[in-house]
Amino acid sequence: MRTIFALLIALVAAPSVASEISMLCDNVLYRYSDPFFGKAKIEVRADASWKPICINSESISDRGGKCIRILQKSESYSVTVDESYIQNARQIAYNRLVNCRKFSRINPNLSITKKALRIAKLITHCSPEVISEFGGWDFDLNKPTNESEEFWKASDSDYYKKHLPRPGNYSGWYFADRKYRVYLDFIKLESRAVEIVNNEESPYGRKFTQCKKL
Repeated sequence: MRTIFALLIALVAAPSVASEISMLCDNVLYRYSDPFFGKAKIEVRADASWKPICINSESISDRGGKCIRILQKSESYSVTVDESYIQNARQIAYNRLVNCRKFSRINPNLSITKKALRIAKLITHCSPEVISEFGGWDFDLNKPTNESEEFWKASDSDYYKKHLPRPGNYSGWYFADRKYRVYLDFIKLESRAVEIVNNEESPYGRKFTQCKKL
């Protein structure tokens, strides 16, 4: 009985992780851990905590693995802002004003749940300088700069005059979300990211990084 009890104490006192390796790649910290009980996993350090690295873990092997991640990629744009473009932007701005005015009207007779929902939508969709309908270079051209906290209280004409894009030719760069297959090797201390296009690994858009063990 004493022997069994001693073994139980030893098991409880033993570390729960059989193997753990951390490495730093381009200022991104990754951790591989292989517990005595359960499956091995790879995590990334973000927002002062360890989080799952992948939206889809394809495989985790001995001190390495690969998975699908959404990463930002720098893209160029070149566009002509003409009357048709401005009318489209005006319609989106109009919808924004209508919705934000609706969300801001919180009837005291509404249930607590509906009040909370209105407030949540007001914060999510009507925060200054946020237009959820736009993505990529569209947002760079159409983002409402210097927007006031309660911009929906302005008249439509004043809002359009201040925030609609101006005619002309524009070019520049923006950051777009792209799907990558990321390979991490905690033995060789390296990471490799390959862009996924049409469900296939692209011969372009590859990134290799030599990492540092911590």
